[in-house]
Amino acid sequence: MLIISFVLGISIYVMNVKRVTGNKLFMPFDKTIAVVLTGSMRPNILESDLIVIEKTNDYGIDDVVVFQDGNQLIVHRIVKIEGEEITTAGD
Repeated sequence: MLIISFVLGISIYVMNVKRVTGNKLFMPFDKTIAVVLTGSMRPNILESDLIVIEKTNDYGIDDVVVFQDGNQLIVHRIVKIEGEEITTAGD
């Protein structure tokens, strides 16, 4: 019962933070999980796959990243880095 209460409490907290901040990718401990909704990363990552996301400032070519574009979360691979500009694409 204690575990269920803890998970329910964390879930309600995360939902409220997302609603208030507008940040769809809330990461309270610099890690989170997400479900992939589209096939843009096929064949490596499929729809309904569960992915673990870890916050970092160290990016490189071929890294898979998750970023927020408006109201959507996008899972793509880095294909080019030029200075501060990063170009991504689905697989």
